[in-house]
Amino acid sequence: MFNIVNIKSWFMQQKIVPNKSFGQNFLINHNCLDVISYYVYSICDSCSIVIEYGAGTGMLTFKLLKHRLNVHAVELDTKLVYYLAKNLQLYINSNKLIVYEFNVKYFNNLLFRQQIKNLVLCGNLPYQLSSIVFDFLLVNHSKIKGAVFVFQKEVADRIISSPNSKNYGVLSVLLQSKFLLSKVCEIDRSYFWPSPRVDSAVISFSPIYSYKTLCVSWSFFRNIVKIAFLHRRKTIKNALKSFKNLDVILSKLKINPKLRAENLSINNFIILSNNLYNDI
Repeated sequence: MFNIVNIKSWFMQQKIVPNKSFGQNFLINHNCLDVISYYVYSICDSCSIVIEYGAGTGMLTFKLLKHRLNVHAVELDTKLVYYLAKNLQLYINSNKLIVYEFNVKYFNNLLFRQQIKNLVLCGNLPYQLSSIVFDFLLVNHSKIKGAVFVFQKEVADRIISSPNSKNYGVLSVLLQSKFLLSKVCEIDRSYFWPSPRVDSAVISFSPIYSYKTLCVSWSFFRNIVKIAFLHRRKTIKNALKSFKNLDVILSKLKINPKLRAENLSINNFIILSNNLYNDI
Protein backbone atom coordinates (compact mmCIF):
# COMPACT_ATOMS: atom_id res chain seq x y z
CA MET A 1 0.00 0.00 0.00
CA PHE A 2 1.25 3.51 -0.75
CA ASN A 3 2.72 5.71 1.97
CA ILE A 4 -0.31 7.55 3.32
CA VAL A 5 1.93 9.52 5.71
CA ASN A 6 3.86 11.34 2.98
CA ILE A 7 1.73 11.12 -0.12
CA LYS A 8 3.42 14.05 -1.84
CA SER A 9 6.85 12.37 -1.82
CA TRP A 10 5.34 9.05 -2.84
CA PHE A 11 3.61 10.54 -5.87
CA MET A 12 6.72 12.46 -6.92
CA GLN A 13 8.66 9.18 -6.81
CA GLN A 14 6.07 7.76 -9.19
CA LYS A 15 6.63 10.80 -11.44
CA ILE A 16 3.03 11.91 -11.00
CA VAL A 17 2.52 15.65 -10.86
CA PRO A 18 -0.74 17.59 -10.46
CA ASN A 19 -2.49 18.41 -13.73
CA LYS A 20 -3.56 22.07 -13.94
CA SER A 21 -6.10 21.39 -16.69
CA PHE A 22 -7.97 19.09 -14.27
CA GLY A 23 -7.83 21.69 -11.51
CA GLN A 24 -5.78 19.33 -9.35
CA ASN A 25 -4.88 20.82 -5.97
CA PHE A 26 -4.68 17.79 -3.71
CA LEU A 27 -5.67 18.15 -0.07
CA ILE A 28 -2.81 16.56 1.88
CA ASN A 29 -3.47 17.69 5.46
CA HIS A 30 -4.41 14.65 7.54
CA ASN A 31 -6.39 16.54 10.15
CA CYS A 32 -8.64 18.08 7.49
CA LEU A 33 -9.06 14.73 5.76
CA ASP A 34 -9.95 13.10 9.08
CA VAL A 35 -12.64 15.74 9.69
CA ILE A 36 -14.13 15.26 6.21
CA SER A 37 -14.10 11.47 6.39
CA TYR A 38 -15.71 11.52 9.83
CA TYR A 39 -18.49 13.85 8.66
CA VAL A 40 -19.17 11.54 5.72
CA TYR A 41 -19.17 8.55 8.07
CA SER A 42 -21.62 10.29 10.43
CA ILE A 43 -24.11 10.73 7.57
CA CYS A 44 -23.95 7.13 6.34
CA ASP A 45 -25.87 4.08 7.41
CA SER A 46 -25.29 0.45 6.47
CA CYS A 47 -27.05 0.90 3.09
CA SER A 48 -25.29 4.08 2.01
CA ILE A 49 -23.12 4.32 -1.08
CA VAL A 50 -20.44 7.00 -0.92
CA ILE A 51 -19.63 8.76 -4.19
CA GLU A 52 -16.24 10.47 -4.06
CA TYR A 53 -15.68 12.93 -6.90
CA GLY A 54 -12.10 13.49 -7.99
CA ALA A 55 -10.49 10.81 -5.82
CA GLY A 56 -7.04 12.05 -6.87
CA THR A 57 -4.30 10.82 -4.58
CA GLY A 58 -6.64 8.46 -2.75
CA MET A 59 -5.95 9.98 0.66
CA LEU A 60 -9.60 10.73 1.38
CA THR A 61 -10.60 7.45 -0.28
CA PHE A 62 -8.33 5.55 2.09
CA LYS A 63 -9.78 7.27 5.16
CA LEU A 64 -13.35 6.63 4.01
CA LEU A 65 -12.52 2.96 3.55
CA LYS A 66 -11.01 2.81 7.04
CA HIS A 67 -14.53 3.71 8.26
CA ARG A 68 -15.75 0.56 6.41
CA LEU A 69 -17.79 2.59 3.94
CA ASN A 70 -18.78 1.44 0.46
CA VAL A 71 -16.97 3.89 -1.81
CA HIS A 72 -17.41 4.57 -5.52
CA ALA A 73 -14.41 6.71 -6.46
CA VAL A 74 -14.63 8.78 -9.65
CA GLU A 75 -11.41 10.03 -11.26
CA LEU A 76 -10.69 11.24 -14.78
CA ASP A 77 -6.88 11.22 -14.69
CA THR A 78 -5.82 7.83 -16.10
CA LYS A 79 -2.56 7.74 -14.13
CA LEU A 80 -4.36 8.35 -10.87
CA VAL A 81 -7.03 5.76 -11.66
CA TYR A 82 -4.26 3.20 -12.16
CA TYR A 83 -2.59 3.98 -8.84
CA LEU A 84 -5.89 4.14 -6.96
CA ALA A 85 -6.82 0.67 -8.22
CA LYS A 86 -3.33 -0.71 -7.62
CA ASN A 87 -2.70 0.68 -4.15
CA LEU A 88 -6.19 0.20 -2.76
CA GLN A 89 -6.49 -3.31 -4.22
CA LEU A 90 -7.26 -4.80 -0.81
CA TYR A 91 -10.50 -2.82 -0.63
CA ILE A 92 -11.43 -3.60 -4.22
CA ASN A 93 -11.08 -7.28 -3.43
CA SER A 94 -13.35 -6.87 -0.41
CA ASN A 95 -15.97 -5.12 -2.60
CA LYS A 96 -15.70 -1.93 -0.55
CA LEU A 97 -14.28 0.13 -3.42
CA ILE A 98 -15.12 0.64 -7.09
CA VAL A 99 -12.97 3.02 -9.14
CA TYR A 100 -14.46 4.70 -12.23
CA GLU A 101 -12.40 6.40 -14.93
CA PHE A 102 -15.10 8.86 -15.97
CA ASN A 103 -15.62 12.57 -16.09
CA VAL A 104 -18.10 13.72 -13.47
CA LYS A 105 -20.83 14.80 -15.89
CA TYR A 106 -20.84 11.42 -17.67
CA PHE A 107 -20.78 9.54 -14.36
CA ASN A 108 -23.69 11.62 -13.01
CA ASN A 109 -25.71 10.88 -16.14
CA LEU A 110 -25.17 7.16 -15.56
CA LEU A 111 -26.07 7.53 -11.89
CA PHE A 112 -29.21 9.49 -12.76
CA ARG A 113 -30.57 6.58 -14.83
CA GLN A 114 -30.19 4.12 -11.97
CA GLN A 115 -32.74 3.76 -9.19
CA ILE A 116 -30.16 4.18 -6.44
CA LYS A 117 -31.01 5.99 -3.24
CA ASN A 118 -29.18 6.68 0.01
CA LEU A 119 -26.28 8.34 -1.77
CA VAL A 120 -23.68 10.27 0.21
CA LEU A 121 -21.53 12.54 -1.96
CA CYS A 122 -18.14 13.95 -1.12
CA GLY A 123 -14.90 15.26 -2.58
CA ASN A 124 -12.47 18.11 -3.01
CA LEU A 125 -14.13 19.87 -5.95
CA PRO A 126 -12.23 21.95 -8.51
CA TYR A 127 -14.06 25.15 -9.43
CA GLN A 128 -15.03 23.82 -12.87
CA LEU A 129 -16.85 20.82 -11.38
CA SER A 130 -18.95 22.75 -8.86
CA SER A 131 -21.84 23.64 -11.18
CA ILE A 132 -22.11 20.04 -12.46
CA VAL A 133 -22.34 18.69 -8.92
CA PHE A 134 -24.82 21.41 -7.88
CA ASP A 135 -27.10 20.44 -10.77
CA PHE A 136 -26.94 16.79 -9.73
CA LEU A 137 -27.71 17.65 -6.10
CA LEU A 138 -30.76 19.69 -7.04
CA VAL A 139 -32.22 17.26 -9.58
CA ASN A 140 -31.57 14.16 -7.44
CA HIS A 141 -32.49 15.63 -4.07
CA SER A 142 -34.69 12.65 -3.14
CA LYS A 143 -31.85 10.15 -3.72
CA ILE A 144 -29.30 11.93 -1.56
CA LYS A 145 -28.79 11.25 2.13
CA GLY A 146 -26.17 13.96 2.50
CA ALA A 147 -22.97 15.42 1.13
CA VAL A 148 -19.66 16.90 2.28
CA PHE A 149 -17.59 18.94 -0.16
CA VAL A 150 -14.48 21.09 -0.21
CA PHE A 151 -15.02 24.28 -2.22
CA GLN A 152 -13.01 27.37 -2.90
CA LYS A 153 -13.94 29.77 -0.10
CA GLU A 154 -15.55 32.16 -2.60
CA VAL A 155 -17.95 29.45 -3.77
CA ALA A 156 -18.64 28.32 -0.20
CA ASP A 157 -19.48 31.87 0.88
CA ARG A 158 -21.92 32.22 -2.03
CA ILE A 159 -23.89 29.05 -1.37
CA ILE A 160 -24.28 29.52 2.41
CA SER A 161 -24.95 33.27 2.35
CA SER A 162 -28.13 34.77 3.78
CA PRO A 163 -30.50 37.46 2.44
CA ASN A 164 -29.26 41.07 2.47
CA SER A 165 -25.75 39.93 1.60
CA LYS A 166 -23.78 40.68 -1.56
CA ASN A 167 -22.94 36.96 -1.82
CA TYR A 168 -26.61 35.93 -1.70
CA GLY A 169 -27.76 34.88 -5.15
CA VAL A 170 -29.21 32.16 -7.36
CA LEU A 171 -27.04 29.37 -5.94
CA SER A 172 -27.84 30.39 -2.37
CA VAL A 173 -31.59 30.27 -2.97
CA LEU A 174 -31.71 27.09 -5.06
CA LEU A 175 -29.44 25.02 -2.83
CA GLN A 176 -30.90 26.29 0.45
CA SER A 177 -34.41 25.52 -0.78
CA LYS A 178 -33.50 21.81 -0.78
CA PHE A 179 -30.59 21.46 1.65
CA LEU A 180 -29.54 22.66 5.06
CA LEU A 181 -26.01 23.93 4.50
CA SER A 182 -23.36 24.21 7.20
CA LYS A 183 -19.75 25.33 7.12
CA VAL A 184 -17.74 22.55 8.79
CA CYS A 185 -14.39 24.35 8.72
CA GLU A 186 -12.11 26.52 6.61
CA ILE A 187 -8.93 25.15 5.03
CA ASP A 188 -5.80 27.20 4.52
CA ARG A 189 -4.35 27.10 1.02
CA SER A 190 -1.05 25.74 2.43
CA TYR A 191 -2.80 22.43 3.18
CA PHE A 192 -3.01 21.63 -0.54
CA TRP A 193 -0.43 20.40 -3.03
CA PRO A 194 0.22 22.46 -5.03
CA SER A 195 -1.06 25.43 -3.01
CA PRO A 196 -3.90 27.27 -4.78
CA ARG A 197 -4.21 31.04 -4.71
CA VAL A 198 -7.26 30.97 -2.44
CA ASP A 199 -8.37 29.32 0.79
CA SER A 200 -11.14 26.72 0.88
CA ALA A 201 -13.99 25.60 3.10
CA VAL A 202 -15.78 22.35 3.88
CA ILE A 203 -19.57 22.49 3.49
CA SER A 204 -22.05 19.81 4.58
CA PHE A 205 -25.41 19.29 2.85
CA SER A 206 -28.42 17.80 4.64
CA PRO A 207 -31.60 17.30 2.56
CA ILE A 208 -34.66 19.24 3.70
CA TYR A 209 -38.01 17.45 3.52
CA SER A 210 -40.37 20.22 4.59
CA TYR A 211 -42.29 23.23 3.30
CA LYS A 212 -39.16 24.54 1.63
CA THR A 213 -39.25 21.77 -0.95
CA LEU A 214 -42.94 22.21 -1.76
CA CYS A 215 -42.61 24.19 -4.97
CA VAL A 216 -45.56 23.81 -7.35
CA SER A 217 -43.03 23.57 -10.18
CA TRP A 218 -39.29 23.27 -9.56
CA SER A 219 -38.37 24.46 -13.07
CA PHE A 220 -40.68 27.50 -12.72
CA PHE A 221 -39.26 28.31 -9.27
CA ARG A 222 -35.71 28.08 -10.63
CA ASN A 223 -36.54 30.42 -13.51
CA ILE A 224 -38.17 32.97 -11.20
CA VAL A 225 -35.05 33.01 -9.03
CA LYS A 226 -32.77 33.41 -12.05
CA ILE A 227 -34.88 36.23 -13.52
CA ALA A 228 -35.04 38.02 -10.17
CA PHE A 229 -31.24 38.00 -9.82
CA LEU A 230 -30.50 38.68 -13.48
CA HIS A 231 -30.41 42.42 -12.77
CA ARG A 232 -29.93 42.31 -9.03
CA ARG A 233 -30.17 46.10 -8.60
CA LYS A 234 -33.73 46.10 -9.96
CA THR A 235 -36.66 45.95 -7.57
CA ILE A 236 -38.61 42.71 -7.54
CA LYS A 237 -41.51 44.59 -9.11
CA ASN A 238 -39.40 45.63 -12.12
CA ALA A 239 -37.51 42.35 -12.40
CA LEU A 240 -40.76 40.34 -12.67
CA LYS A 241 -42.87 42.96 -14.44
CA SER A 242 -43.86 40.54 -17.24
CA PHE A 243 -46.34 38.86 -14.83
CA LYS A 244 -49.67 40.66 -15.19
CA ASN A 245 -50.97 40.28 -11.61
CA LEU A 246 -47.64 40.77 -9.89
CA ASP A 247 -48.77 43.82 -7.86
CA VAL A 248 -51.80 41.98 -6.52
CA ILE A 249 -49.76 38.91 -5.61
CA LEU A 250 -47.01 40.92 -3.89
CA SER A 251 -49.65 42.79 -1.89
CA LYS A 252 -51.40 39.57 -0.91
CA LEU A 253 -48.12 38.04 0.24
CA LYS A 254 -47.10 41.26 2.01
CA ILE A 255 -43.85 41.46 0.04
CA ASN A 256 -42.64 45.01 -0.46
CA PRO A 257 -42.44 45.58 -4.26
CA LYS A 258 -39.45 47.88 -3.73
CA LEU A 259 -37.33 45.08 -2.33
CA ARG A 260 -34.63 43.55 -4.50
CA ALA A 261 -33.99 39.84 -5.03
CA GLU A 262 -31.17 39.88 -2.48
CA ASN A 263 -33.67 40.99 0.20
CA LEU A 264 -36.10 38.07 -0.25
CA SER A 265 -35.89 34.96 1.91
CA ILE A 266 -36.00 31.41 0.54
CA ASN A 267 -39.60 31.11 1.68
CA ASN A 268 -40.47 34.45 0.00
CA PHE A 269 -39.21 33.05 -3.30
CA ILE A 270 -41.12 29.79 -2.88
CA ILE A 271 -44.50 31.29 -2.06
CA LEU A 272 -44.04 34.00 -4.68
CA SER A 273 -43.22 31.50 -7.43
CA ASN A 274 -46.10 29.24 -6.36
CA ASN A 275 -48.58 32.12 -6.57
CA LEU A 276 -47.22 33.31 -9.90
CA TYR A 277 -47.41 29.79 -11.28
CA ASN A 278 -51.00 29.33 -10.15
CA ASP A 279 -51.90 32.65 -11.75
CA ILE A 280 -50.70 31.63 -15.23
